[in-house]
Amino acid sequence: MSKKRREEVRRGERAGIRERMTKSLDLPPDLLGGGWIEIRGRNEVTVKGCGKILLYTPEEIRVGFGKDCLSVRGKRLVCTSYYVGAVGIEGYICGLSFEEA
Repeated sequence: MSKKRREEVRRGERAGIRERMTKSLDLPPDLLGGGWIEIRGRNEVTVKGCGKILLYTPEEIRVGFGKDCLSVRGKRLVCTSYYVGAVGIEGYICGLSFEEA
């Protein structure tokens, strides 16, 4: 543990894992408040904690995610599952991005 981190822990200022992840990945702070995104290679994405599906085409699938939306772009994309706020997407994935809803 670095000297800086030990000092933060001593003062009780240490950031939690979610806060550190959102800062390091440059994600909105509310994004990991119960949701997560799992990427398996270039062919599978699972999104948990999302809302409704906003757009569904073979080239792009958008799902509501908090105040924003998550856009999955690629080729031959299909939604393989949608259950209680969890979406499974398969196909050739070219990119993921967060956009304002």
